Amino acid sequence: MRFSRCCGCYTLLLFTGVFYNCAATALQQLPPKCCPQNQVLVFNEEEGTFACSSEAVSERVLCHPPSYMDSFGSDESFPHKLYHFPKCERGETLISIRAEQGNKISCLDKVLMHGDEKYVGLLCVTDSENSYERGVAENEGSLKAFNVPDVFTLNKCCPLERSYSGYVNGCWDQRVPDNKIYLQGLVVAILNDSIGYIDLKIGAPVCNSNEVLYDYFVPYKFVFQLDSDAVKLRIPGREGYSVILPPESVCVDFVGEDQLNLVVRACQDRTVLCQIEGKTCINKCCSDGEKMLDNDVCSETKFTSFDPKIYAWETIENSEPTQVQVNPAITYGMKCSKYLLRPDHEEYLDDKHFLTTRGNIYFPSDSSFIESYCTDVITSKHLGNITIMGTFVCFGDENSDTYSELPMRNILQFVYGFGMIISCFFLFLTLLVYMCLPSLRNVHGKTIMCYIASLLVAYLCLISSQIGSVLNILSDNFKCKIAGYATVFAFLAAFSWLNILCFDIWYTFGTVRSSFLTRQSSTSRFLLYHLYCWGYSSVVIVAAVGTDFAAYRGLISHKYVSDVGVNKCWISSKTNGLYIFFLVPIGFQLMSNILLFILTIRHCYKVKSELDKMQYNTTVKMRYNHDKRKLVMTLKLFVVMGIGWTLEILSQFIKPLNELWFPSDIFNILQGFLIFVIFTMKEKVIRGIKNKMAEILPGCFEKPEKTRPPTLSSSVFTTSSSECKMPNNVKINK
Repeated sequence: MRFSRCCGCYTLLLFTGVFYNCAATALQQLPPKCCPQNQVLVFNEEEGTFACSSEAVSERVLCHPPSYMDSFGSDESFPHKLYHFPKCERGETLISIRAEQGNKISCLDKVLMHGDEKYVGLLCVTDSENSYERGVAENEGSLKAFNVPDVFTLNKCCPLERSYSGYVNGCWDQRVPDNKIYLQGLVVAILNDSIGYIDLKIGAPVCNSNEVLYDYFVPYKFVFQLDSDAVKLRIPGREGYSVILPPESVCVDFVGEDQLNLVVRACQDRTVLCQIEGKTCINKCCSDGEKMLDNDVCSETKFTSFDPKIYAWETIENSEPTQVQVNPAITYGMKCSKYLLRPDHEEYLDDKHFLTTRGNIYFPSDSSFIESYCTDVITSKHLGNITIMGTFVCFGDENSDTYSELPMRNILQFVYGFGMIISCFFLFLTLLVYMCLPSLRNVHGKTIMCYIASLLVAYLCLISSQIGSVLNILSDNFKCKIAGYATVFAFLAAFSWLNILCFDIWYTFGTVRSSFLTRQSSTSRFLLYHLYCWGYSSVVIVAAVGTDFAAYRGLISHKYVSDVGVNKCWISSKTNGLYIFFLVPIGFQLMSNILLFILTIRHCYKVKSELDKMQYNTTVKMRYNHDKRKLVMTLKLFVVMGIGWTLEILSQFIKPLNELWFPSDIFNILQGFLIFVIFTMKEKVIRGIKNKMAEILPGCFEKPEKTRPPTLSSSVFTTSSSECKMPNNVKINK
């Protein structure tokens, strides 16, 4: 950088020169810093002593103005040293003194004590039991004492040798050879030529979750630092209007080579700035001064060129939207599970998108908008170590949710995850009950066990996928695909076993029956059930994998693929894959379940009517009641799983009302508890559990009193024959 080419730089040098000349005498009155630069005092509580340490970490640095001018280190015009730790003579004691006006000290520094930071002065006194004033008086001959100086807070946005660039929304890459220039210029411009120590912090402020970082570019005369260290900023173009910015939420720096203008980077309320004032607000994946490495790791970079292309909202639906230059407000370090959009790949043409002046992402492929995204500079070895500007979409947020809803979404995700864990626990308990009670392990009971096991595996896969995505365990596409396909397969299997349960009750209680099925034994029938469930699920998964491969080869359109493991560890809703490979298959099964129930209930009422008209024996009555109870239990199960998932299917078609589907979501994730109640909270099952516990722990449980068992040759779930005869030769089909 050549300052002779910039009029503004002459002004800075003039200010700085005047500052040096006028301050030379005042600097002689400043105490030295106790420790060298980048070191602070630490207090040893056991020994009661102070020492300098470079290992102690402090966010802010205490700076003596001349410490940034190397020549001052040997300049004889300053009789005291820049850094001096008092060495007490024999009979003297080193004490710490509060850094308050009016006190005398030999040196000043920051001390870390009990996890706190504060400024103290050190001084050698002859007798620690003597008063402070006497100690200073006796010490004046051996070591000079200074008045406690002022300490001014200064937050500089960029490193000492660099300034800020509004073109790249980051620190300018060019450096000045003398790193004191910018600091002393800020002291002159912001601190009004004040003489004292500088409590310096380098870097942008860290904003709260409901805030954005906005850059105000103003002349230096518009910025004032108050006695409270807050920054008063006059807003350009708004006469008489100014804002007071807390010191922890603002930083100041020069803009490029223009030493007459400053940038004030301040945390502002997102709702006020973005919605009320209409500023463009965008999300950056990494923190300020960082970029993305290999799509998932943020790494510090010295050159932060963050300059995303932004397009005018009014022209966004045109074939060629208009790119505009705006000063965006930025949310830094957006935390979410995300995937990278790849619009340059032929197989991902639907990923083409535009960042709009309203701060959202527009997809021309389906004219949709999303709010939950982030964009950043990416350097990836998979891209040949080239640097690009990339956009990420947060997992599970392909619908248009606003950023203000992110905290609520995080709460909902926690509720969903906690609910699924509860469901898994109760599903496991239900499965355990059926495994321990032999009386429940007939064909119908084994079908229930397979259904519960499939649903349990589905929930565990879903939980594992979500946790793996958050912890980046499944960041690899192949691992994510495996987890996604396993989840889809388990859910399809669970729906298939529910379909079998509905068929089995119809087969047992209905009237229409295939002669082939009638001749089959229970074992053969159960094997056919297995063939249907696993075969149906496998066919759907193979079709999904096949279409993904065919689309990759360019044989079919990309809109028919499942994209499992691409956007997330589940079927993508950006294509038709969710409908083709999940919603439609389970939709057919749910409709067939409804049909089977209608036929079964119709026959149930028919049989009941016949029983009411005729004289019948107790055995026939009991058999009818048992089958009826089985029907009611299966009907409850269908209501629990069928209605919830029917609403889930409808929610895919009525997206504007997503907030109305929260009760159905809660209903679905708590299915495990409801299934536990349906299958185990029955008198016979509870009695069986008590008997089993009495066998295992006879001293803790007593067997319940035996009741007369029903005179049936079958269990509560099935009957032993295909039909029973009633008086007047009436046959009742099971």
